[in-house]
Amino acid sequence: MLRLFVRVVGLVVLWSASHCSLALHVGAQEVVQEEEAEVEARGVSLDVEHASRLLLDLGTGQQIYQCDRGTFLLSDNDLHISRSLKAFGSYDDECLSTVLNLIRPGDVVLDIGANIGSFTVPMAAKVATGDDHAGGMVFAFEALQMNFHALAANLALNGLSMYVHAQVAALDEEDGKVFNIPRIDSRTAANFGSISLPRASRAVDSIDASLPGNVRVLSDRLVTRTLDSFDFPKCPSLIKIDVETMEVPVLKGGVKMLELCRPIIHAENNCVKTSPPLLELFTAMDYTCYWDVHQLRNPNSASGVLTSINNLCLPSERVYDAANAPDDTDGKVNLLNYVQVLPGRPLLSQYPGMGQQEGNMESCDLSTFTTAQ
Repeated sequence: MLRLFVRVVGLVVLWSASHCSLALHVGAQEVVQEEEAEVEARGVSLDVEHASRLLLDLGTGQQIYQCDRGTFLLSDNDLHISRSLKAFGSYDDECLSTVLNLIRPGDVVLDIGANIGSFTVPMAAKVATGDDHAGGMVFAFEALQMNFHALAANLALNGLSMYVHAQVAALDEEDGKVFNIPRIDSRTAANFGSISLPRASRAVDSIDASLPGNVRVLSDRLVTRTLDSFDFPKCPSLIKIDVETMEVPVLKGGVKMLELCRPIIHAENNCVKTSPPLLELFTAMDYTCYWDVHQLRNPNSASGVLTSINNLCLPSERVYDAANAPDDTDGKVNLLNYVQVLPGRPLLSQYPGMGQQEGNMESCDLSTFTTAQ
């Protein structure tokens, strides 16, 4: 089902002048000019034509493309991210621009659900550039082996491997749980980024139980880890998380780190069933959340668009308050034209004109996949 929704992005980061050139003086409405490199890194609206350029056809259903924000190994059969990068030169560029405007050179950033690196690559380029980039690092977590292999290739193609700690990992609220993740058949066209780990693991276990003898589904055994089990070199400044309805258990597994570091969190929230517990968790951690909802072009339809539904959540102490503290701008974030999530209204449908999440209170709609034979 296609839905239309248009929103003007109005994100302003109010760092001290020594930290970030992107600022807006609330009184005079004067926008500080950004450096040319920063301007090039920012997003553009949907009515601007992006372009990608084929560099090399590998003859295996995979090609190397020069896209808006880097060089990428892409697959013919990946119907979502790869196809978007080929067709438009970018994937969800408005969301990516929001994230890039919130990080600085030298930051540690977490990309949970990194897929093939469409966000990891430009985030790594951002934290690893400039005079203050020492210590800049992206920690990229991806559970599917096939996606991880492409992620690693894309980091190498862009010369960013030393600035990204990438690993195959399944994050959860507790250590030691086992997921049997099916090997995805890359010869079959599908959305390779829309696989729920618990659902996929249950499917593998069910099929295995019905097979004779030693016949088993080709799968990878992943043992879960929590975010709190990782020793990051310094506090992450931002977490981008897109893990197909597992956002709550992943964040619960990092409560100690979140309490200590108070990073900004950008989380996908496209499911009716999981939206209330996700937003309740943010409230319990004293975060203020906003809807980050916008349209992106559908690479599988010449005239269609899709809706990207996310929450941008700030530690409440970092929300800019023009009424009570107009001069307190250091480290504060002012979100212009974003709709704040209100108490008792955890569903997007409760905000008139903003659209609707997928599924219902009983289940979420997720794409199907084909396992390797």
